[in-house]
Order: sequence, then structure tokens, then C-alpha cells
Amino acid sequence: MILKLYFELEKNTLPSDYSPAFLSMIKNALSYSCEELYNSYYENNKSKEKNFCFAVRLPAPKFQNDKIELGDTNGDMQIHILDPEDAIDFYNAFMSQKNKNYPFPNGNKIKITKIEMRNHKTVTSNTILIKMNSPLLVRCHENGKDMYLSYKDENFQKYFFMSAAHTIKEILDIETPADSIHIEPVDARKTVVNTFGSKITGNIGIFKLTGSLTLLNTLIQTGLGSRRSQGFGCFTVIMEVWKIAWKLLKNRTR
Repeated sequence: MILKLYFELEKNTLPSDYSPAFLSMIKNALSYSCEELYNSYYENNKSKEKNFCFAVRLPAPKFQNDKIELGDTNGDMQIHILDPEDAIDFYNAFMSQKNKNYPFPNGNKIKITKIEMRNHKTVTSNTILIKMNSPLLVRCHENGKDMYLSYKDENFQKYFFMSAAHTIKEILDIETPADSIHIEPVDARKTVVNTFGSKITGNIGIFKLTGSLTLLNTLIQTGLGSRRSQGFGCFTVIMEVWKIAWKLLKNRTR
């Protein structure tokens, strides 16, 4: 399921590290009207794998050191949620907060003005082109330290697979065979993300994603990589590859 929240800010500035503020807004809404779901995510087992991801669209952002100046005060946030029942709880939680001001950093306020919910489109191809709506984080944990990899790094595919396999195992209780999911940059770029007080490497742009239909249709709703429920790894399917091939074939026969 996809939940889209349209919001209005009181001021047209945000800190460059804005993910914690939007996550706080999610937590506040859930704790207010869906305490059971909130507890399952954040209280009873804080390390539980979350079955949602989100991305925030900011209007005409201009990055200035530790803050972002926006071209407008209106934006939107898209939340992808695997479980339909959870999606309904999210919807009800945000409806309870609609048109209410919620405090944001630096004296700002945010107000949800409109909420939409729709189903994901099921993909029927084992290879899809995707565009990252929020940066893809691929974490490598070695020697007691976390590193975040760029798509150009040698072990990017290895740790991407480990992350995807862990997500599928935790959420669906399915073991993912080695090399059963693969990601390949098409028009990708490295970015530096300021989040939760740290600057880390992320990946944006267009990628080709290959895997079984079960894996792909699950990951579309849960997101990819690390820290998905903190505003990362959310993506949109641009096109299924068989449709691209069909279009090329049609153009050649004209």
C-alpha cells in the first residue's frame, strides 16, 4: 500500500538533517491513535524489522550548509507499507492529526492537509527499472564499525544482497538463495546524507533490479537497504524491462 501525505510548513526552511523530524511525526501519529502498532515497532522490540519505508519530497530545495531553503512551504511524503492492516492503521493515525500543527525543528511547524491511499501495482517481470525516491543506504559492518557504500564500491552488491535477504527473512520468514536478487546502476549518483547527526554515503538515481516476483513485489513495499523506516530506500518502479523491450520492438517495426 502507498500512503501519500500532503503537508504545509509554517516556514520555508528545514535543517539538512530533517529525517528525524519526519520520523518523529510518524511516531507521534501512531502513538496517538494506534498504540498497539506503535508498541510493536518502537517499544516492545526496538530492533524489530519495520515493514515500511518513506520518502519526503521538498519543493525546490537549496542546500546551505546545515539548512535547506525551500522554494515553497508545501510538500509531500510518500509511505510504502507492506501489511494492508498496518496501512489502514497508518491512514487512521494521520487522519487523526490532519490540519493540526506539529512542532518541527528551529521553531517551524508542519500541518498535514491531505491524505491519499492506494495499492501498489504488482510487477510481472523479473527485471525492473527503479528510481530512488530517497537515498539507498548499503551498510557494511566490519571490525565493529559501520560503513556505508557507494554503488562504485567493490562490495556494494554483496552487502546489498545481505540487506535484502535479511529484510525478506525477518518479514516473510523466507530464506533468500545467494545471488537471487541483483542491483545494477543505470544512471546512479553518489550522495552524502546528513542524518541523525552523521554524514554518510547514499545512492540516488536509476537502478536495474532483478529477482523473483515475490522478492520484487515485497521490496517495492518495504524499501531497499538499511534504515528504511528512517526515510531511506524508498523507490518507484519506472518500467518493467519486458515492456521496454516491447516498445523498442514496436519502434523498429514502424
